[in-house]
Amino acid sequence: MEKIREKYRIFDELINKEEMFKDGTVSFPSLCRSMGADPAELDSLIKSETGYGGQEIMTSLRDDWKGKIKAEYGLKDEI
Repeated sequence: MEKIREKYRIFDELINKEEMFKDGTVSFPSLCRSMGADPAELDSLIKSETGYGGQEIMTSLRDDWKGKIKAEYGLKDEI
């Protein structure tokens, strides 16, 4: 259990500190693979802690960020 908790800590830092969610080419499974984490196991822990899955969190943050950029610069098309 300690190993997956460490992967959760790393995921949290990559999302919140490094803002990896902004990179549209990065998915939750690909991020898990690069960390050496089992996506299903990490997703289960994230859901138990937050109520949301890893990909849901990444997609929501990415969509919010895009919305802010579009509003700030008056962009009309999808970015």
